[in-house]
Amino acid sequence: QNRVNTIFYSNGTLIVSGDNVGSTRTGVTFFDYGNNVFSYKASGLSFDFPAEDIKCIEEDSEFYYIGTSGGLTILDKENLDVVKNITERNGLVDNRLLSLKKIKNKLYIGTINGLQIYSEKTDSLKLVYSNQFQNQEIYDLELVDSTLWIASAVGAFQLHLDTHKLKKFVDPH
Repeated sequence: QNRVNTIFYSNGTLIVSGDNVGSTRTGVTFFDYGNNVFSYKASGLSFDFPAEDIKCIEEDSEFYYIGTSGGLTILDKENLDVVKNITERNGLVDNRLLSLKKIKNKLYIGTINGLQIYSEKTDSLKLVYSNQFQNQEIYDLELVDSTLWIASAVGAFQLHLDTHKLKKFVDPH
C-alpha cells in the first residue's frame, strides 16, 4: 500500500495496513518474517469488507479487530473471514475509528467523536465518559497494569479499570 497507517505485531507476524488512496492492493497484509511469507486479506472484493482506510488493528485469541474509516470489521483469525461489521447503524458514535484496545472481554474503541466499549458477551456498545470525550478524537489507547491510558484531543487521561475512575494526566512541573 502507498500509505501505511498501522503496523501490528501478532505472534511472529507483522500486520500492515493503511489508506485506500489509489493503491492496487487494499486491505490487510500479513508478513510472517520468520518464514518470509506474505498473505493478504483484500478489501473491496465483497460487501462485508469494503475498501476503507484502515487506521488501527487489535486482536484476541480468536479475532482480528480492524478499525476503519467506515466502522469496525471483525475477522476470524483462522480463515480471515469477516465475522461481523459494526457501524453507526449498530450504535457506534462515529464510523471513523482511530484506536482499539482489547482488554479481557471488552474492546475499547477510540473514534473521532469519543470513546466506546464494545462487549462481545452482550453484543452492545457503551459510551465512556461522554461528558469528557464527546466530539473529541481518541488517538491512542494503551494498557499499563490496571490503567487504560487515553491519548485524546483534550489531553492524556488514565482510566482506572478496577474503579472506573477517570483522571486527567497533569504534568506537576
